[in-house]
Amino acid sequence: MGEDLDLSQKTDYIPTDNELDEGGWKFADPLLTESELEALNQKNRGIMLAPQHQYDDLEDFKKRQNNFHAYFDFDSKGMSLLYRRRKVFQRLVALKPDLVSRVANQYYKYRTESAPFSDFSDEMWRNLYEAYQSMSRLVDLNDSYVRRPENGQLDDHFLVR
Repeated sequence: MGEDLDLSQKTDYIPTDNELDEGGWKFADPLLTESELEALNQKNRGIMLAPQHQYDDLEDFKKRQNNFHAYFDFDSKGMSLLYRRRKVFQRLVALKPDLVSRVANQYYKYRTESAPFSDFSDEMWRNLYEAYQSMSRLVDLNDSYVRRPENGQLDDHFLVR
């Protein structure tokens, strides 16, 4: 799978060790508070749902997903780091760590092979789409940047900007 990443520089997650294992990424608890983690067990996940755009199908998602894949670029310190600090992503890690691990490992493989995201395999696209569908049900109206700064309107494309 290529050379291991130096995960000691990851400030949003503290891995249990500094390598990838065959089972996937090793995550510590996300940066959610105790009460936010507990609220995830409630029926409404402790959030006021902010409706997000729902793509017609996988093909529609592939054409219009824009930057969604960047959530899973754990080898990057730029925009991807900011995405991973979003509460919605932390909720996904807490609720579906296996999905996050699977997508992050696939993404890492593409990055180490220098393949552009347009060359993702069908499986990779399906996993990204599954992650999007899950995350779209975890966006809280109170999350940072869910409302457009210029007019305060709900951004129903928040996950892909």
